[in-house]
Amino acid sequence: MADKYGRRKLASLFRLSSAPFIMVQPLFPYFTYFASMYILEGIGEGLSQPCNNAMIASSVRTEHRGFDYSMVNLSGNIGGTIGFLIIGSTLDTIGFTYPFIIRALAYVLMATLIYLKLKD
Repeated sequence: MADKYGRRKLASLFRLSSAPFIMVQPLFPYFTYFASMYILEGIGEGLSQPCNNAMIASSVRTEHRGFDYSMVNLSGNIGGTIGFLIIGSTLDTIGFTYPFIIRALAYVLMATLIYLKLKD
């Protein structure tokens, strides 16, 4: 599939496909609906990750690949931790819905950056 459509396009599309499921999660107060939306979001995330890994692998030298993967994972973990801290400390003031909207917008931004800035 990546040979036909390109890794960059697929990674961007799959990342973007998760955003609507993130945005509707707070609209469903029942656990089964929330879990269903979370599963659908995870499918888009899971589909985009192999494309992302392949783009990283093809954009770095072989001898630096382990370090570069580690740095990408570290930066994602740091970003996730900062996001949890910000949302956790402001949840009472901004409400329950806004963190989902912010996360969905972050996915749209990531999809846009993947499409515009990375090479196939």
